[in-house]
Amino acid sequence: MGLKLLKTEEKIVAMLALDKLEDLLKVYPYRYDHNEVIAFEDWKLSDKVFFNGVLLNKPRVAYFNRRSSANFDIEYEGNIIHCRIYNRPWVNKLEVGANINIQGKYNGQNNVAVSNYSLTSLEDNLGLFPVYSLSAGISIQAYRKFVKKVYDQYHHEIIDDLPNNLKAKYKLLDLKTALKYIHFPNSLEEITLGRRTLKYREFLRFNLEAQLRIQDFKSHNKVPKEFDQAKLEALINNLDFALTTDQRSALDQLLGDLNSTKIMNRLLQGDVGSGKTIVAALLIYANYLSGSQSAFMAPTELLAIQQEEYLKGVFKGLDVNVASLYSAKDQKAKQAILNALASGEIDVIVGTHSLFQDDTVFLDLGLVVIDEQQRFGVNQRSQLFAKGIKVDRLLMSATPIPRTMASVLFADMDISTIREKPAYRKEIKTKLIKENSMKPILNEIINHLKNGEQIYVVTPAIEDDEEVNVASVEQIYKSLNIVFNQIEKLDVKVASLHGKQDSDLKNQIMQDFASGHYDVLVATTVIEVGIDNPNANIIVIYDANYFGLSQLHQLRGRVGRSNKQAYAYLLSKTKDPDALAKLEFIESHTDGFEISEYDLQVRGPGDVIGIRQSGIPNFILGDLEKDKAMMEIAKTDAIEIIRVLDNPDYHDIMESVRIKNNIEGVE
Repeated sequence: MGLKLLKTEEKIVAMLALDKLEDLLKVYPYRYDHNEVIAFEDWKLSDKVFFNGVLLNKPRVAYFNRRSSANFDIEYEGNIIHCRIYNRPWVNKLEVGANINIQGKYNGQNNVAVSNYSLTSLEDNLGLFPVYSLSAGISIQAYRKFVKKVYDQYHHEIIDDLPNNLKAKYKLLDLKTALKYIHFPNSLEEITLGRRTLKYREFLRFNLEAQLRIQDFKSHNKVPKEFDQAKLEALINNLDFALTTDQRSALDQLLGDLNSTKIMNRLLQGDVGSGKTIVAALLIYANYLSGSQSAFMAPTELLAIQQEEYLKGVFKGLDVNVASLYSAKDQKAKQAILNALASGEIDVIVGTHSLFQDDTVFLDLGLVVIDEQQRFGVNQRSQLFAKGIKVDRLLMSATPIPRTMASVLFADMDISTIREKPAYRKEIKTKLIKENSMKPILNEIINHLKNGEQIYVVTPAIEDDEEVNVASVEQIYKSLNIVFNQIEKLDVKVASLHGKQDSDLKNQIMQDFASGHYDVLVATTVIEVGIDNPNANIIVIYDANYFGLSQLHQLRGRVGRSNKQAYAYLLSKTKDPDALAKLEFIESHTDGFEISEYDLQVRGPGDVIGIRQSGIPNFILGDLEKDKAMMEIAKTDAIEIIRVLDNPDYHDIMESVRIKNNIEGVE
């Protein structure tokens, strides 16, 4: 890679999976430490503090669960400061009397939780210092030195592809200077200027990708898919329920795409339980009537199995051959399905990642439906789309996306929205219990069990951990078995479900729970997506403050899937005002769109829509809520650049976007 690397530097390259050393400069600090010496008498509780003093005693290191903590005292301005630092056992090598710089948080009563320390001169530690997200065993000092080493080696090779006219128009820095200000700032103003330039670059490149995809779709026409509308209406009329107005409207939009020369590229979003799957099933039937095959991609094997059964139920009595494909399936059965798919005997295939593997071949793939689309990356989607010619594509999401975000993030897609819930579904009653125990609601739970209803119990952890004191599947499973066994005339069977179990066992437990063999299912968030059991009408969530708002809403959506009244109990003993505000908000709100808007304001877009797991670029510096104006400007600029592609000022950035970003093409 050009530079001779130290062992720690090799670790950093491996940790970040760098293709080129200069890519290290694109990994930005997530915050900055502003080190300035403050007199001890001015320290306030929870303040970040920085000071220099003399080590009074040998650090005492204690070990627990493969972790460590060390305690030592520092004399500062005539005061003895009690320090504690975690997971730095080598501090016991420090010599008594050493002059040491300490950085940390003041916890009162002369106690400091140390985040970092150094033995270099005080002057070298004053000023602004970038903080990066690091793995264990890599010190912040070693990381900063490596960034400087890489910058010094490669800064003259940095190519700035941002058009000069835009840099002049918005008074932006050249890329080399922006990176210098971000990694080695001399002032807060330099950080602001560097961030402003790099934000705009992120937004402009994102919008250029979107505009290229829009152009690409416009340049490809397909033959409209003809289908028998009367047969489709007959299936709709034969359902056990009437479609809601929103469902019918969304379906008509999808059918319009199917029957047009435009390739469908649509996002169907709707709240939990709004009935997106039946709309997708009816679209699949229309595609079948047109003579094409459909693929339905699900994020988990559990969901794939469930969706296969669901589609078979919808198409009961019709000549639609539905099958499923996933890794845990028997090899002989898998091969038979692959053969039938290639020959065209299978009309609809439901599966997980197996669908885009090389050996999965279709005779005539015409439609791809991807459920919980944010769980799949762009490359994975593209591999599946490429298995047909000019394939119509429908992406579905049960995490409602605020309108302002949707218009930006999905600018290259049409969007259909289902807000309305089916009339037979009652609103889930949610109650916040301000302690982490079932005791206050135990009688209610027992009554539900006596009435033959089933219960989900969700915990944030699988096993107990001394360091993180939260409820675990292991602990709650044991305690519930003890509690229920002590109650006369109550025959309750409890099961546990979590991600460490193998696929076959998880599938069997879920099937047994759905069939009523178990009354209570204690689980982690593996039940978050898609699990559908109409008889489960109560969900209890331990340590609810550990979950995000959208995640809590998804979990709550596992119940209330019948005409019975459903209940969600949120257990938490947190005293954190922000966490309590979040729990109180979800206690009083059941509309996923309102929750998503609130979540966007509180946590930002990355967490709301799961950017890190999707094909959407992770705006490292940009914030879609705070930087709306800049994003809109970047979008306008991208449209103008695409309009005048022959302008030589734009050749460099367009070439860069095409090469470095995987833009979905239409085959």
